[in-house]
Amino acid sequence: MGIQTGPLPWRSGLSENAKVGIVGCSNGRLPSEKEELAKLADELRQMGLNAVFSDCIYAGKSVFSAAASERAAALMRFYEDEEIQAIFDISGGDIANELLPYLDFDAIAASGKLLWGYSDLTTILNAVYARTGRPCVLYQARNLVGREAVRQQAAFYSSVRRGKSDLFTFPYRFLRGDHLQGVVAGGNIRCLLKLAGTPWWPDMTGKILLLEAFGGDVPKMVTYLSQLKQMGVFEQVRGILLGTFTQMEEKRMVPDMAELVLAFTGDDMPVAQTKWIGHGSNARAIIIGRELSLCRENIPINENLRLRRNDGNYDFAYAWYQDPETVYLVDGVKKPYTREQLAAMYTWLDQRGELYFIEIREDEDWRPIGDVTFWQEDMPIVIGEKACRGRGIGSAVIEKLVERGRELGYGFLLVEEIYHYNEASRKMFERVGFRPVAATEKGYRYRLDL
Repeated sequence: MGIQTGPLPWRSGLSENAKVGIVGCSNGRLPSEKEELAKLADELRQMGLNAVFSDCIYAGKSVFSAAASERAAALMRFYEDEEIQAIFDISGGDIANELLPYLDFDAIAASGKLLWGYSDLTTILNAVYARTGRPCVLYQARNLVGREAVRQQAAFYSSVRRGKSDLFTFPYRFLRGDHLQGVVAGGNIRCLLKLAGTPWWPDMTGKILLLEAFGGDVPKMVTYLSQLKQMGVFEQVRGILLGTFTQMEEKRMVPDMAELVLAFTGDDMPVAQTKWIGHGSNARAIIIGRELSLCRENIPINENLRLRRNDGNYDFAYAWYQDPETVYLVDGVKKPYTREQLAAMYTWLDQRGELYFIEIREDEDWRPIGDVTFWQEDMPIVIGEKACRGRGIGSAVIEKLVERGRELGYGFLLVEEIYHYNEASRKMFERVGFRPVAATEKGYRYRLDL
């Protein structure tokens, strides 16, 4: 699980009956959304927080709730009001960066208050961090009355009122590398680039670059990534954390954002991905300007079984792939793998997904008995050691990976192909809930909706 280190600006959560400011720095909300915002205020009140709305919330005849100077003044009044303990922006859209010349960053720094917002607020959140060193939170408070309201309210209350980390904890997986540590900067990729060339662009040296988006197709993303590369950002950051790219994922665009980022960055650039940061109604919060440490970890299954992350050493696996029952069909023929072929296969699998070795405990030692590679659209599993087959290990591994798929926010899991002759594997996946959805040249494709 990813969790940002260090305490929040409050040690034990906001106090009972604390006043919180509600602002709209970007596009005004529609008048038809007044009922939703009233519900938000009621939910906050039930959590012991009193919402105070600014005068610049609802759009008039256009997207503007007020002039940029007025919207900035409304935000600054909350920063300067000693009774206001935190500020939540409930807007999004296109025009938040209009406010930047009107903000008093000295007063913002002195206030010590935390600003929350998402999407277009990426501009103001990063500007505040760049000019003051103060953290801000990428999160949309309207999630508290969205489709995932019950879960969001529980995590929000635990974190904001009790000072715990539930809202700031999220599952992730590595696309490249196995460790990522640094202060987070970034957010919505389109909105972040509005700061390019301005005094409000954050110093990206040594940072974790967070990227996510709601809209945008492949050509737009290529444009944004090209600009970041031409600015030298990929040479400055320590690594990249990808959140959700809503429209690209809904329309299953190819190449996807993960493929694009891997192509645009060097082979040594760590890249992690989470389905829990972005525009989804299930989105968790992440702090811009706060340290984040991620690493690929071993995954415990039970006290005697675990998945150990790949460390590049797999000489022990060579014997498995000399067994005709283990090796895959190649052009209709089973052939033992050479060491070079085994290394090439494992390298390819680790680049495509998460490569783990299945280990069993014997006394106090752990011994590898197989391997599994996990990503949303395939999860090949091999129990290489014959003595460990037929003991329910494969089913236990698959159950754990299904659990991990849910944690990562996947909507389904797909096994690309199980060969006709491999009846044992078919039954193993079926026991866990997978069902055949298509015939392939050599077998069947299996799917499980999560």
